[in-house]
Amino acid sequence: MTDNSRRMNGVKEHDTVVAWYKVDGSYVLLDENGKAVRFDPKAGGYVIKKWPDFDAWLSSEIAVLNAKYKAGEISIFIPPQDGSRGQTP
Repeated sequence: MTDNSRRMNGVKEHDTVVAWYKVDGSYVLLDENGKAVRFDPKAGGYVIKKWPDFDAWLSSEIAVLNAKYKAGEISIFIPPQDGSRGQTP
């Protein structure tokens, strides 16, 4: 049994938190209907964005990361398999 007094703002009993955004401290949860919801617990659970399901949310995050990679805003580190220093494509 979960103590609801300790529940994060914006999260209900049957929700599952699946992600956290370091940039603003918001979270993404899957609600009991399978919808993905990004919310800010520091703002009383304010809903930032909604997606119809987990797949739609994940696809949108992949598209954002791809755009940032192509723009040179982020890089990808591939860990070495042989103990060397690895490479960045």
